[in-house]
Amino acid sequence: MPRYFQAITKYEAWKSAADQLRAASYDFGRLKAILLTHAHWDHMSGMPDFPGLPIMVTARDKAFFESSAALGPFGPPSFGPPFTETPFNWQVFDFEGGPYLGFARSHDVYGDGSIVCVPAPGHTPGSIVIFVTLPRNVRYGFVGDLVWQREGLTRRVERPRLVQLLGDTDPDGTRQTSCEWSR
Repeated sequence: MPRYFQAITKYEAWKSAADQLRAASYDFGRLKAILLTHAHWDHMSGMPDFPGLPIMVTARDKAFFESSAALGPFGPPSFGPPFTETPFNWQVFDFEGGPYLGFARSHDVYGDGSIVCVPAPGHTPGSIVIFVTLPRNVRYGFVGDLVWQREGLTRRVERPRLVQLLGDTDPDGTRQTSCEWSR
């Protein structure tokens, strides 16, 4: 987390995702890939803890991550080590599938409808929403930073304007995606 961001927020380092999985006795052999909702440091900082594991990302967000634009006002001064020392196993995907839940295009990760991604550009150029469907058709949507509170989905309440201007590559695109979600 950038130092100035630490100064204005209650920041406390906790356990990494890898440490939490180890503490839960998770079988790392079952972990097939990391699927990113978007390429911002606060959603990617644990990637070096999973060396060699495929990192699934859209082509647009991979390009964004590799550009200086990814640093932005909420990014660290540089991704630096361990990011510069870790060769990531990028697995780039596109939206070759048809409509899904009101979104025009989709990507079905396993081809069985259990994990389906849809484009949600705006927060970053290649942001996505990830739908996970469990047995008995229980479905969850992982929206990344498309919204920050439930009302953003249920009543289209937007994030604070300053946050939109500083954190979104395309605030209008985020707004449009939020409207698609609410349909």
